[in-house]
Amino acid sequence: MGKSRCFLGIFASLFIAFFVTHSALAAGYSCPLYKKYTACNENYYMSGGVAVGNRCNACGAYATAPSENTLSACNCNTGYSADGTANGPKTSTGDCKLINVTCAEGQYLPAGTTACETCPAGSYCAGGSFDYDASVDKGKSECPDGYTSDDGAVAQENCYINISDGHYLGTVNGTTESECAAGTFKAAHKVNYGGTSTCGVCADNMYSDAGAKSCTACATDNGYGNSG
Repeated sequence: MGKSRCFLGIFASLFIAFFVTHSALAAGYSCPLYKKYTACNENYYMSGGVAVGNRCNACGAYATAPSENTLSACNCNTGYSADGTANGPKTSTGDCKLINVTCAEGQYLPAGTTACETCPAGSYCAGGSFDYDASVDKGKSECPDGYTSDDGAVAQENCYINISDGHYLGTVNGTTESECAAGTFKAAHKVNYGGTSTCGVCADNMYSDAGAKSCTACATDNGYGNSG
């Protein structure tokens, strides 16, 4: 009787083990050979798809993945790509690389973007190779105080100051204009940073008052001329 009970116990244990094993195999959850993940945790991606023998793998540097995901690769962080280029893949099974962008002269890389733009008025941009930055413009410098520039300026010398009619700029890199003397003239003009300007002298039989933008012909009906 004891042997019969022992046999029945062993048989029952084998039956339960077979049933559980069979059910596990059918569902694809037995370890280690038949393990199957149905989703991966946060910052892990799935290789092999949702199938027997698949795996969940940790994301590389500068890459993330949401919880309960079935992604085949992790998402690169903003400003990163798989190969470090602006048009490169935005997902990766390894480390993501900081995006580097090359801008031409007269262009810069605005903060938080991966595409070059034309240098705005009031600044100058020499061009070059720049890494993505979420908060800082790359490759753009402001013109000196008192000076401005047109769109697309490439150097500080492209910055200029506007001088009004009848005036000139006598000091290098200055910002204070001076009035032209009588007998000289100067129309409104621009002076580039690092430069100066002078007033022109009126020609024979021409005259001007101080601060003139042009000269006026002298009256000759009295038979007198003017030598300047």
